Amino acid sequence: MLCCPLLLLMSGHVFQPPAADAPDPKEKARQFLESASGMIAAAPPESQAPALFQLATVEKAANKVKAIEHLEQAFAAAAVLPSRKDNRLKEQTQALIVRELAINDLDLAIEKIASMDITPPDEIDPRAEAIEQIVAGLVREKKLDEASAVMDRFASTGAYSFGGARALLTAMSPDDDRRALLFGQVVSAFSRRPDIRPMELFVREFSPRRERPMPKSLFDTAIRAMVDAALDNKGIVEPSTLTITTDKATISLNDPQDSVLWRLIDLAVLVDQDLVRKAIRDRPSLTNLVELFPAGMTSMAKGDAVMTAGTLVGDGPNSREAQEKQQRLIVETARFQEVMKYYRKDPAKALEASRGIPTPVLRVRAITTVARNVDETEPAAAKATIEKCIAALEEMKPPETRASGWSGIAMAAGKIKDKELATRALLKGLDDIKAQYAADADPDNPNGAPRPMWPSSVSYRNLFYQAAKILGTETENFLEKVQDPEIQALARIEMAGAWLGVQQAQIPIRTLKKQK
Repeated sequence: MLCCPLLLLMSGHVFQPPAADAPDPKEKARQFLESASGMIAAAPPESQAPALFQLATVEKAANKVKAIEHLEQAFAAAAVLPSRKDNRLKEQTQALIVRELAINDLDLAIEKIASMDITPPDEIDPRAEAIEQIVAGLVREKKLDEASAVMDRFASTGAYSFGGARALLTAMSPDDDRRALLFGQVVSAFSRRPDIRPMELFVREFSPRRERPMPKSLFDTAIRAMVDAALDNKGIVEPSTLTITTDKATISLNDPQDSVLWRLIDLAVLVDQDLVRKAIRDRPSLTNLVELFPAGMTSMAKGDAVMTAGTLVGDGPNSREAQEKQQRLIVETARFQEVMKYYRKDPAKALEASRGIPTPVLRVRAITTVARNVDETEPAAAKATIEKCIAALEEMKPPETRASGWSGIAMAAGKIKDKELATRALLKGLDDIKAQYAADADPDNPNGAPRPMWPSSVSYRNLFYQAAKILGTETENFLEKVQDPEIQALARIEMAGAWLGVQQAQIPIRTLKKQK
């Protein structure tokens, strides 16, 4: 096939077919992990914690002892990260590391989480999810007493781990006397430090609709406590807005209290109608929504309504910025609903709907959703659809807005085993991510987050992971296109992970730039 080498030559890079003595991918992975370790050691201190975390998640497939060493180093390195009310990156990163440690060494995970700082009561406590992971690990080992001891130990300091309590209760037999005591502790913990979202998830797991519900009196107390907290504007740790689109109407809940109360309506119905009336009183938008869906999200699930959430922006729910964002959400909800309706049966119509999505990241997500869901049993039709997705991505300007989408396109091409098409997408991605990286590294206004958390770094990671899966060890030729040694280290880890069959580490994306 002559077109593939010609294509790559036109792109400025020629890939040679693998030699008969091509390197073993697993051996190459071990070499890359070793070299990445040395490169990370030379990186700035603030970059080392997330990079070491990424390294450990892959290293555990080759050497568990080394992986734990990397996690310990990452936890210590995270001490240099910011820790202030608007940016708890230190605590968030350390909690992420503890969650991974809990998979490898529960005792060490408990030791590390005990040394973490406690966030103020009005903030999210990152330790809660880490405690959940530890408790879940102890439950898997059938160490329920130890799991209970961990819950008791941390219950009085910082946020309560509702997820940990859920894992522990799920493991207990229905006649275990400790269940009632633990349910009571959960309700008391919420009253002491309200956090509605995790409490809601917990209560849903043990509602009267489930097989092993919590006592009805405690359930009612919990729901009343959550409604009262929302009405008092307490426990809404991450304010958001909601847009509900139906064939009859589009209703926007711009007030975060309305949004939280709406999520509780179907639970309040199980208590009594007086509680529902209390929740919606003097709240016109919420009242209109409940008139459409009297049982809240339970009755909404029976129809074709779509709910879209958005974080609160601006000075408040009535600010101009918040109103504009809400209008965008309304448009995006309708367009994304159309994409999801047609992406399998009529990809062209789905792509046309994606063009109307104003937010670039969601538009890219819609386009790559169409590409990734092509039918590999019909390669010709699938290739035609992927080509249309490429064209739809290329319509987006400037290039950094589409940079994150090329790994999804490459994945789709790999799905139909079309290396030529995949290589084309990968090379386009490398060009576009270069522009995204330039925006992150802008000398006049650089991204102040650790480099492994930059959007461009994550785009590079995703691209190299897909490249390694599709092209094997040939992907090493791509590395010369990346000049930044930190990004090269991250790329090497991703390539090693792909060759070892390890899932990618989920490192949060952060953009910390000065407001212009």
